[in-house]
Amino acid sequence: MNIELIITYALLKLKSEVKLLYLSYLWWLIEPVLYIAAFYFVFEILLDRGGENFISFLLLGTVSFIWLSKTISVASNSIVQAQSIISHISINAIIFPLVSILLVFIKQLPVIVMLVALLVLQGFYPSWHWVNLIPVFVLHLLLIISFSLMASILVVLTRDVSLMISPALMFVMFTSGVFFDYRNIDSIYHGIFLSNPFAFIITSYRDIILYNENLNYEFTIIFSLIFILMIFIEIIIFNKYKSEFVASVIK
Repeated sequence: MNIELIITYALLKLKSEVKLLYLSYLWWLIEPVLYIAAFYFVFEILLDRGGENFISFLLLGTVSFIWLSKTISVASNSIVQAQSIISHISINAIIFPLVSILLVFIKQLPVIVMLVALLVLQGFYPSWHWVNLIPVFVLHLLLIISFSLMASILVVLTRDVSLMISPALMFVMFTSGVFFDYRNIDSIYHGIFLSNPFAFIITSYRDIILYNENLNYEFTIIFSLIFILMIFIEIIIFNKYKSEFVASVIK
């Protein structure tokens, strides 16, 4: 796997995207702000379901979801969109979803800086306890990589899958506590809710930052091992069926 090629290609795509937008880099910050404003208006103002520190609560859930959603959406179609390149150059198709993953990650960095700044303004200051965020962040990244690669494989196998990505991500958003606290639902469903790895990730971010609670390392390790295994299998698929990917894309 050519890491240098992935980085170079991602940076070139980034520059080409920015040139097409009047507000260029500002859109990376504007999008999450619009999401948060919409959720805040509906749940805090219209429905009066917000509560204490609701803006910070929304920030952590929304920024986490946007990173997941954008990456999977872009990566899922990356191989199909690279048809002209694949048909002329012998290249492992995994390069394209990995470029998409890196591209969205770069865009996410200023959003993370904005997130931390807003949390500080809300009175949540970084401390040694925030070290627990590192394994959560790694788990979040592993989840994104594993499902982005999976989505890109499935879209190559059947284009219909691309039409299911958006509804599937919408389902994830509504079932993972992006804009609600799982503690407000019946306790008999708490175990089911936290068995959703993305819900566990969002909850862990909030527990550590907003409530100064400890990370559940057992769940973190289990989920991480599952996603590492998924990524390993997906890499094998890309390597073993390299020619089949090319044939499927250019047919």
